[in-house]
Formats: sequence, C-alpha cells, structure tokens
Amino acid sequence: MCPPSAPSPRLDPPPPPSPRLAEAVTDELDKAAARAYRLQYQSYRRGSATGVIGEAPDDPRRQLALDEDEEDSGHASTSEAAEVAFNELLEWRLEYQAYRAGAAKGAKGRASGKKWPLETLRMLPVARLAAHVRTQRKQLASAKSCIHAHVGCGRLGLGLVVPSLAKGCDKIILVQRPSAAWTLNEKVLEDGSQIACCVNSHKVLTLEVCSAADADVAERLSKSEHGLLLLSTSQKHMDAVASVATSSSVSLGPALAKGLEPLAAALRRKGSCLVCYAAENDHDAVERYAKTDVPFRLVPLLVDRVCTGRELTQSETGYVVDTTTEPWRGEIVVMRGEDDVDDGGAFPFGGEGVYRPPSAAAAQFLHRRKILTVNGTHTTLAFLTLAAKEPPPHKGLPKGDYELVRCIADENDDDFLDAEEAYRQVWCFAVARQLLLLFESDVEVAEAALAECDDDASSEVKREALVEALLSNARAAIERLGRGGDLTSRVLGAGVVKRYEGRLLPVAKFLECAALARSFMKTPLARLLLRKARLTETTLRLTVLGLTADAARFAEKTPDTSTPKTPPQSPRKAPKPPTPLSAKRRIQSSTNLFGMVPR
Repeated sequence: MCPPSAPSPRLDPPPPPSPRLAEAVTDELDKAAARAYRLQYQSYRRGSATGVIGEAPDDPRRQLALDEDEEDSGHASTSEAAEVAFNELLEWRLEYQAYRAGAAKGAKGRASGKKWPLETLRMLPVARLAAHVRTQRKQLASAKSCIHAHVGCGRLGLGLVVPSLAKGCDKIILVQRPSAAWTLNEKVLEDGSQIACCVNSHKVLTLEVCSAADADVAERLSKSEHGLLLLSTSQKHMDAVASVATSSSVSLGPALAKGLEPLAAALRRKGSCLVCYAAENDHDAVERYAKTDVPFRLVPLLVDRVCTGRELTQSETGYVVDTTTEPWRGEIVVMRGEDDVDDGGAFPFGGEGVYRPPSAAAAQFLHRRKILTVNGTHTTLAFLTLAAKEPPPHKGLPKGDYELVRCIADENDDDFLDAEEAYRQVWCFAVARQLLLLFESDVEVAEAALAECDDDASSEVKREALVEALLSNARAAIERLGRGGDLTSRVLGAGVVKRYEGRLLPVAKFLECAALARSFMKTPLARLLLRKARLTETTLRLTVLGLTADAARFAEKTPDTSTPKTPPQSPRKAPKPPTPLSAKRRIQSSTNLFGMVPR
C-alpha cells in the first residue's frame, strides 16, 4: 500500500524582484492588461497587502537552517556546484511551467534576470542541444598501434582502469614508483618475472616485471606479450616511456601532480605533448593541474567502481596482484570539453562499461545521470533508513548512526518483506530521477549518449533503446547499493539538510509540478519509461511525496529548550513633565473635527 499523498515542503521565496518589468517573452504579455497584472503581482511580492486577482500567498515557512555539524571548507567540488545549478534551473523551470499551466504564481523573474553564470545557462536543454549539434563528431576506429602508459597502480587503477586498457590497447606500461607496497619479503619484485593482474581472482592480463636499473624498456616492451610493470621512475626509463607511448593515463588521487612529474619531465626533454586521461574523482584537482605548464592534454574521466582491496602474492609462475572490487563491472566516461578535438590517435579503453560520448553535451548528460541515479539512490536509502529507525514524533537531526536498509534479500531471510518494500520505494525514486533527467535534457543529446542504434534507426527504436539503458542503469544502482553495509553518517556526511534539499526535495517538487502541468508526463517518452518500469504516475507521486514529507522532519531546526538568557535592561530616564499650553494653544486643541470651538 502506498503512503498517503502529502505536499512537499516549500522553502521561502528568494528576495523580491526589481519593480521594473522585464522584457515580455510574448506579444500577449506586452499588452496593457498583462502589464497591469504583472505590476500588481510584483507589488504583492514586494510586500503589498493585496495582489492580483486570484493571487494568494503560500503559508509562510521558515528557511531550513543548514546543518550546524556540517564541515564547510568553503570550496564546492565540480559535481556539487553543478548539482546546485541544476536544482536552481529546475525550480525556475517548474514554476514557469506551473504558471503556463494556469497557476496563479509563476517563475520569479525571467532567466535573463537571474544573473546566472554562463556555465549555468549552458545546462538548459536547448543550450545542451545546440552544443551537441555544434561539436558532435563520429568516432572512427583507429588502425594505429596503441602503446599506453598508466601511472599509478592503486586499487582504482588496477580494479577499473587496467581491465579497460587490456581490452583497448596493444601494449601497456604500468608505471609504479618503487615502494614497500610492491615488495615481498622486503625484496623488490624480481626483474624479468611474470605478474598476473587479477580482479576478484579473475586474471585480466599478465605483464613482465621490469625493475633493473639498466633495463632497456623499449626492447623489453617489444618482446613482451601484453606489456610491462615498470617499477622505476628513473630518468632513463621515463625517457624510454615518453618515446614509445602513444597515450597515457593516471590514477593517483592527491598525488596527481607529484606522481606525473617524472613522465612530464621526460616529455619536456623530448619536446612533445601526450594525451593523459585522468581517472580521478577530484575533477577540480585535474582542472587546476591542467592550467599549469604541463606537457599533457588532460582529459578527465568519470570513474565509478568501488575497489576495496589489493593483495600481492607469489605464485609458482611468478607473482599475482589481486584487486578486490564490487561485483558490478564499473563505468568510465570520457568527459569531453566544448572545444576538444580528436587528435586521430588510437583510443586506449575498451569494454562494455566505457563511454566515449560524441559531444561535451552528451558527456555532461552521462555525468548528470551518475549523480542522479547513483548518488541519489544512496541518499534515498539513507533517508529511508532514518525514517524507519527514528519514527515520528522525532524532529531535527538524527540522533544515531545506522546501517542502510537492505533492498536485496533472499526469500528465506527474516527481513525479506522489509527489503521488498524498501526496494519498491527506492525503485520509485530511481524511476522518478530518470524522468527528471529527461526533463533536464534534450532527447537528441540523451539518445546520442546512451541509445546504441544505427544512424538510420527510427525514432521509436532510439527511444526504446534510451529507456532500456536508463532503467538498466537504475536497476544496477539499486543492486549495488541495496545490500546494506554502508552507514547513514557517511552517506549524509556533507550535511543532512544539504542532502535533503539537494537530492530529495527537487525530485518531489518535480513530480508535484508535473502533476499540475502534466505536459511532460504526457509525452510519449515519459509514458514509455513508466510503462517499461511497470509503474503508474499516481504510484510514483504518492511514494516520492510521502517519503519526502516524512524526511522533512530531519531537516527541521530543533527548538532550543535551554533557559533563555534575559537581556540586560537599559536604564530608563524619568519622563519630562508636560509643557503647559498657552491660552491660545488650549483653544486650538479643543477644536473638534468639524472646526467648532466649544463655548
């Protein structure tokens, strides 16, 4: 049974707009009656007691306070900043759509008057479509040989990047500085031996260990079957790598600049530049590094796979490095820039989870899909857990830290019915987020990013493929995250209020407005997605609005029950005696309203 319908909480409106009217978007709004209506509406919004006919104020609601326990570094990451911008655009578009559908209230000012930066305006669907059409290019298969150098043999590099490189490269050079993590029995791995790179005990490829100071890297590479594990960053070895590599990648985390410096120095000595795919979660760090004087053309990668362990052991035939990851294959998305131009070189990555979008707009669509689907599902599970562990009448920030509820369970488990109900609610949120993603995007851009069809395929075939790709990814996200193990404190670590307002509330507002306007939900694409998801719009709306309304109590400010401090009373001066009136003033003061003087 679905939870009862409840209106989603609303926040206070932003400061009132300027009394001057913006340029009318249509001729109808430029007529005298329309201008009078808009002026009266602005008058009401600035505090007038009355407004236009049909206008009624919302019940006042205090602005939700930010979580006081949240650590604020003063610097938002690229993903966080983009999420805030998307939410601002969404709220403006929903209010404008509601007004066009007949609501008494509309968007608070035109988009041109919002003073949004150009990066925010580029997130509008029409702007994304224009950028996609302008920059899309066909990805041609290259016949060139691909010798790829990857710097950094951490868990993410070995668990996600290397398996993709094994399917797309001819030869690989894994560059790793000598360290204690790459020794056995306090000895460096033997030069010339074989090392099997495995993921979850499944062998991906076998490399030859190159650790001798006098090793000839180019010769050893040509004789190897798959490539080398180079346990050296010496000048001689780096010069050889710079001479043979056709592309490079890095996965070093905070050590990005320091770890790439030996290869960068070799490229400077050679006087050449190399494309470098940055498999880093911190895209801000990649952007800052790219702005320095480096001999790389940095290409950010959106990487998504949980890698939890790495073990180095010795075997009968050499060595084995086994990386432990989640069962899901993972994803790599090449984040193209607006002005990126393919250099015609061989693309080093291959495999099912690798996406090479044809345009920057398509790449941003895939990035937004990841934030909505994966991060959004994590947030939904966290608030679903809090709602179950701290039921009403609790209000305010959570008192405890809890393991996330499970959505995936065996029928024999005691909590199978609870898991089944949790899956139903999380699935509703996941489907709602796919609808929101399509609302924020242009269909042509979405199809270019996900619909793997022939160029001459019909629109029906492309949209069917797009919907299947979206729902398959949503199911995978629930399968990944719905098995428990994580904690509410970690998932909501950026702030309970921040995550509620940024990732739960916008979905509810979208469905609430969609129920009023109904224009988007009536489109063939939205109806197809709901049909494939086996959900009705009513079920979707009741489930999403129900949990959002319940979760709002965790974002409320708890009242201060401590004894209030009485402010010190300032000493009051004794009042001065009244000044006696003269005879003339006494007569004037006794004059009544009609100007008559009593006799």
